[in-house]
Amino acid sequence: MNLTKSQTTFMVEQFATIFQKIFNSVYVVYADEQQTTMQANELLFAMDLKSSVRNKNLDRVSAAIILQNYLDANLQHLKILNCSIANKIAVMRAANLQFLKDYLLNKPAIKNILEIGTGCGYSAQILSEIKTVESITTIEKDQKRFEVAKELLKDNSKVKLVHVDVNDFNVNNFYDLIILDGPKKQLVQLFKKFEKFLTKHGAIVIDNLYLKNVYDQYKIRNEKRLLPLLQANQELHVFLEKLMVNKYKIWFDESGDGLAIIEGK
Repeated sequence: MNLTKSQTTFMVEQFATIFQKIFNSVYVVYADEQQTTMQANELLFAMDLKSSVRNKNLDRVSAAIILQNYLDANLQHLKILNCSIANKIAVMRAANLQFLKDYLLNKPAIKNILEIGTGCGYSAQILSEIKTVESITTIEKDQKRFEVAKELLKDNSKVKLVHVDVNDFNVNNFYDLIILDGPKKQLVQLFKKFEKFLTKHGAIVIDNLYLKNVYDQYKIRNEKRLLPLLQANQELHVFLEKLMVNKYKIWFDESGDGLAIIEGK
């Protein structure tokens, strides 16, 4: 792969906007050779790819090749993530998604997943790449989001999209994992509805447990409109505490926005 200086600069600049959204350490891309090489190294460091090469002081061509390899391997992730950002659709934080992936990698019996809330399909795409996962049914009530996800995931044979409101969804299967991503005030109700459709070794996942940004916004601006959401989230935490006392085992991930994986004992 023979790359010139201008091609290298263009390559790094071309994807700078996407990378800035993913990696906090990436800020500015410069056009001159020295700064472009430095920026490429920062990207590689953020992607934990420096260990894949012997020389940490990469030349611009080596950096560009590794960046291109990364893009080739992760292009679909980046497309969906960029679409989510453009449409202001929240996605599961990287740390929380990694926690869930690690859990699934240690639970090969989890093969069939139900996801409540497709968004643009980011989580469904990434989880579908786990070899032991055989199928993901993901439901979305918003017409626009459904159409966007349908287009982005059209070549993913593991993922089945359903355009329906969760309250109208007729469950006719049992699932090994159910991911609940709905309004906070409905999550307890949704948990009670869907736990009946878990397999014996199944688990339920609840994302965005801590609402960190919302709490910060409330503390700083004292916005009363946020109170119902915060109260609903507090009720959810009380509900989870009761589950732990009774028949459930809960794995908490406190990084990112928080995530709970709830297993029956």
